[in-house]
Amino acid sequence: MGKTRIAASRLSGANTTELQQSLGRFGFVYTGLYGTQAQMQATINGLRKVNPSVKIATYTNIVDTNLEPVSGSIQYQPSLAVAANDWWLYNAAGQHTTWTTAYNTSLVNITTWAPRDSAGRRYPQWLADHHAAKLGALTGLDFVYVDNVWYMPRPRSGATSHMDWKRNGTNLSNSDPEVLAAFRSGMASYWASLRTRMPNIKIFGNADNDLSYPEYKGKLNGALNECAYGKSWSMFNQGWSVMMARYRTHLANTAPPHDAILQGCSEAGLNLPMLRFGLASALLENGWFVYKVTGETEPYWADEYDAKLGAPAEAPPTAATASGIWMRKYTNGIVLVNPGTTTASVNIGSGYKRLLGTKDPVTNNGLPISTVTLLPNTGLIVVRQ
Repeated sequence: MGKTRIAASRLSGANTTELQQSLGRFGFVYTGLYGTQAQMQATINGLRKVNPSVKIATYTNIVDTNLEPVSGSIQYQPSLAVAANDWWLYNAAGQHTTWTTAYNTSLVNITTWAPRDSAGRRYPQWLADHHAAKLGALTGLDFVYVDNVWYMPRPRSGATSHMDWKRNGTNLSNSDPEVLAAFRSGMASYWASLRTRMPNIKIFGNADNDLSYPEYKGKLNGALNECAYGKSWSMFNQGWSVMMARYRTHLANTAPPHDAILQGCSEAGLNLPMLRFGLASALLENGWFVYKVTGETEPYWADEYDAKLGAPAEAPPTAATASGIWMRKYTNGIVLVNPGTTTASVNIGSGYKRLLGTKDPVTNNGLPISTVTLLPNTGLIVVRQ
């Protein structure tokens, strides 16, 4: 365990030595690669200098782009191409559509109802060609990270969720079964086209669904459960079991190496108990964990990230202990989680100790421990003495 299963997110890029030093400590980094080929390669090289085995993913997005292209943006060329080939998604009134006002973007019609360009391509195929030309010559890039892998186009409700998908002057609801299938097929066609052009690339998606749809199942190599807890819309608000079920289906419904990531978020600053709770929850399964604090300048490195847990000594648990605490043994330690509403205790036997840390020396005091007592929604990692 330890560093190899901890991920870091820095979508604004990692083009400084300081950021590369910070991010390179993690086992999986998803970021943005910006600038020239030489500058992008320098970012990859900088991360690998710190950690030769780090998995690196670069950001992409297919569902929308800028109505007014911004020179220097990673969306500049895609914006120009969408405008030149009129690949926009309109409503029946001929207006551009959007799913959010946060990014000054408009939606793209990624279905086969959109027109072809002079080379016979629709936007998913054009974008795959563009990214292959931009990224294909880079060495050391493992993944393309695709944002907004939605089960349904957004918006999901209201008047703005009806769009002229077929370009026949008639709006269809985004929940229409034909629209759903066409949208998801468009998304998957980008992945397939990219793999054709970059056979060694793996694809990792920010999925708002369990990836069980026929267009998606087994088509990604990993998935992010973005802000699984910590936001008003997080899955954890429906229950820890719901959050974990999504995490498990991301592991089950992806292709090897099944790099599913459980992300914890905090809008109110660093919260070490919740970081530890999320990490321990993630370690009950075989995926990754990432923790992000709103406004952070670089990712936080917790005591637990240095834990020498070793490899899993048993399969992921399917039920809690009699006390309600979930446990999983590793060759050099145990992870424990109490997702319940009351304090619980469990005896783990002799031969274990708390971590010895500097970030949270009260919890991680290095003392022997045989009975673990956990407050509701807390977790703990212990190691062998």
